[in-house]
Amino acid sequence: MDVLFLFNCSGAAGNSKQISVLSSSLKQFVHLLDENDRFGIIAMGDTVYTQKDLTEATNSEIVDGVICTSNTGDSYKGIKLAFDTISKNHGHKKTIIFTSFLNSNSTNAEKDAGNTQGRLQMLSKELKASDISLYVVWLNDLTGKTLYEDTSLNTGGVLFQTNIETFNHVFSTLYEVIKSPEILPIKLNKLTIDESINSFTLLAKKDTPSTKILLQQPTGRKLAVQSTHSGMVWLTGNDFDIVKIDNATTGTWDIFFSYSKENKAYIKSTFNLNTNIIGNLIPLAKPFKMRAWFDINDFPVSQEEIGKEAKVNAQISYPDNKTMNVNFGWVKNEHVFVSQFVPTQGGLHIIKITVESKDYLRQRVYAVFAKEYTTTNNDDNMTTIKPKVTVTNIKKRTFLVKVRSKLRAFIEFLAINFVLFVLYYINKKTNGAIKNFFWRKRNDTN
Repeated sequence: MDVLFLFNCSGAAGNSKQISVLSSSLKQFVHLLDENDRFGIIAMGDTVYTQKDLTEATNSEIVDGVICTSNTGDSYKGIKLAFDTISKNHGHKKTIIFTSFLNSNSTNAEKDAGNTQGRLQMLSKELKASDISLYVVWLNDLTGKTLYEDTSLNTGGVLFQTNIETFNHVFSTLYEVIKSPEILPIKLNKLTIDESINSFTLLAKKDTPSTKILLQQPTGRKLAVQSTHSGMVWLTGNDFDIVKIDNATTGTWDIFFSYSKENKAYIKSTFNLNTNIIGNLIPLAKPFKMRAWFDINDFPVSQEEIGKEAKVNAQISYPDNKTMNVNFGWVKNEHVFVSQFVPTQGGLHIIKITVESKDYLRQRVYAVFAKEYTTTNNDDNMTTIKPKVTVTNIKKRTFLVKVRSKLRAFIEFLAINFVLFVLYYINKKTNGAIKNFFWRKRNDTN
């Protein structure tokens, strides 16, 4: 994936708190990217553009070079420059994240929005045609918000309305929406690694830059930033630590000296949670059907394999910041968990779907915008309500599970009998030495 960060931070110029939050949130996002991902930075003003071209995610030190000018930037020119920069590279999923710190005191703010409207509408078509998504982080309720909201929606992205206190949280949500990682929820500062999990990345918040976070393995061994080993990367910042561990030990891991609700664990697993939420739009005031299921290596999993006691829940955050929880039920003939809700408010909805059973705990996060559906809407951006799971796939999966189980049992049978044959052969060749050895052991015990 290629991610280009575009900042119109004129409203933050001279504000050390805002610049500090911006820098920390940006570093956090970059540190969470995969090694094969790339990122770039453009910080813009009227005549000044500080550009850091696309580079590997491991080169996070360039984040410190972001410069905020005191001028009001031309947003269209900034987005156009971002488009020209990121569209030159092929073979990667491409995303632009535009963050505007404009405030009501910024000069020509409304004029900029008015002059930009026609050009942005045309540019959004170019972005969509090039399969580039534009996400907008808007820090103030300034004239022009609707324009950038529409522009992002037209490209498959969304606009996040926020303030400096929730800015870091929004950037965390952005990562979860754009990269769509599978999340392992942390409960009581513990995360349970099941056998299907290959690796995990822990995001742990810090109260102060001097906080020393510890991570305890299921074996009892404690890990810290100075005790890293092969297959482990520990990145530390002023506000967070990020720990990446491959081939993680199965069992319960404990986190010490980090107690934030913002702590997250992102995993790579062979047992994956999937849903039918695709796209960035859902119809307003109409039932939106949600479906969730698991698969292993693209083969859907039956309810028996998940666990009949499994509970599936969706937490939905509305545009007015109120939340609602809905439960899912198992539909046997479709082999999926199903629920629905009716969006009564137009605007951005954050949906967190969580599945918990005796053996598995998983979560995914989605950002969708509820708007009235018309024939003029970009219905290819409308999220589908059709399930991807079919009975045929379930039967195929069940058949393969049975075949694999029988094959495993047969191999174990051969292995046991081979060992017994070898022992019998050695015993015969040594005139009963093995038999006599065990007989003496038995007599010694008695």
